[in-house]
Amino acid sequence: PYRLSKSQTEALKTQLTKLINNKLIEPSNSPWSSPVVLVPKKNKDWRMCVDYRQLNNVT
Repeated sequence: PYRLSKSQTEALKTQLTKLINNKLIEPSNSPWSSPVVLVPKKNKDWRMCVDYRQLNNVT
């Protein structure tokens, strides 16, 4: 539900690839998901955050 710019999309792909390669996350086919939000850091990089508000509302 959140739109990402081209630079944000590339930063997200890079972060996800690193997390998958380091086996910190794994791909899923679950019907449940939560949107990712990129928040700018002071050094101009992006911090990946997950918006769990909808999940929290049902648990």
